[in-house]
Amino acid sequence: MTEPGRTGLRPGHWLLLGIVALLVIGGVFVVLHRDRSRAESEPTSAPTGPPSSAAGPVCVPKVTETGFSNRNGAITFGLIATSDCPQAAVNSFIDVTAVGKHGDELATDQASTSISLPVLLPGQRIGLGGTVIVEEPVASLETRVSQTLNIPANAFASWPASVHVSDIKHTGPDSSGHTQVTGTLVADPASVTLCNPQFFLVLRNKAGKIIFGAGPTKTEPSFDERLPSGVDWSTAEISVVLGVATLGIPSGAQLSCQSQ
Repeated sequence: MTEPGRTGLRPGHWLLLGIVALLVIGGVFVVLHRDRSRAESEPTSAPTGPPSSAAGPVCVPKVTETGFSNRNGAITFGLIATSDCPQAAVNSFIDVTAVGKHGDELATDQASTSISLPVLLPGQRIGLGGTVIVEEPVASLETRVSQTLNIPANAFASWPASVHVSDIKHTGPDSSGHTQVTGTLVADPASVTLCNPQFFLVLRNKAGKIIFGAGPTKTEPSFDERLPSGVDWSTAEISVVLGVATLGIPSGAQLSCQSQ
């Protein structure tokens, strides 16, 4: 007999409560398992790897050949720069450093220099030259290309289809030992105004090795230089570098003279 005010649970009630509890626990397990599986299969919003550029890595010009002559510590060098990049390589600097006979780069201020290469179009080949000053024997030159950016080549569609220097001639040496070298500038079409042209001279010996380079000159393809002996004039070349180097992130209009 039960006491007044108290209600007892029959055995059937306990069984029902047990079933309900098992159903609740099972539902919680299913939800947790589903959420965990979703978290493992879906990518997170913050990948752990380094970010990738949509444009890909920068494609830089290559220095394919160098050579020099030494006149009392003045190293007059020439080099060839080429590009197999699908876009224009712009705002490049080619750093040139003299290397000593023990394989170490010479550390004096005048033993290195930088040549600005504002624009190198896809497939283009350019000869460049300059001078460094050293106080000890030089075995070779070290070159590095830096600061290159890539932009679409069609930014330079207004440039002539081709530009080069032909009919290279020389006179001298004169009484001071200087030789004058000149050439004829040829552009197609000839009516197009060239964008900030600069001219570089590269000379080779009979074996085809570069032994001299000079530049830039900015008014015309004309040079007045002390040259080493053994020049093969049949392989002499004067290259034309076009474009304007800019500070910061360049635009095609700035580099191609369209904004001037």
